Amino acid sequence: MKEESIIGIVAAAIAILGIVLTYLQINQTKKIKRAEFVSDLLKAMRGNTELSQIEYLLDYDITWYDEKFHGSPIESNIDNFLSHLNYVCFLRAKKLLSKKEFEIFEYELYRSVTNYDCKCYLWNIYHWSRKNNKKSSFAYLIEYLKSKISKAELELFESDKTVNKYFKKYLNF
Repeated sequence: MKEESIIGIVAAAIAILGIVLTYLQINQTKKIKRAEFVSDLLKAMRGNTELSQIEYLLDYDITWYDEKFHGSPIESNIDNFLSHLNYVCFLRAKKLLSKKEFEIFEYELYRSVTNYDCKCYLWNIYHWSRKNNKKSSFAYLIEYLKSKISKAELELFESDKTVNKYFKKYLNF
């Protein structure tokens, strides 16, 4: 082989190696950024005293949703907590969180969709929004909830009739 051919092959190999190393570095940086993003989401929920107290209410099934709830000091904390969960569900629905990343939030999501008061509150928000032809502020969390409850409970959730007495109605819809 000619010396020029060898130099060309070596130069091409070095260029390819450079491209591969750059790709690997970019990939690693993206993974680190994603991990930081998920960590920030976790800190926003678990590192916040008010939100931790809301999680405590859900963990211990302490009743909080009653006729005095709307306009009470706890309402904004509940809304903040549920907004974080809604955002996580939004990210997953838009495929911006991987299944593994989503699993990190499964505990909080599970506690919210199995908590009776939380389901009642979301039921009220859902039906108030539907009546007013507005998308619910917790639409992605509500879709997650609907995917996790039984068919019979889903039928009750979809119904705006309060005759069944399963969901407590506290909003005017």
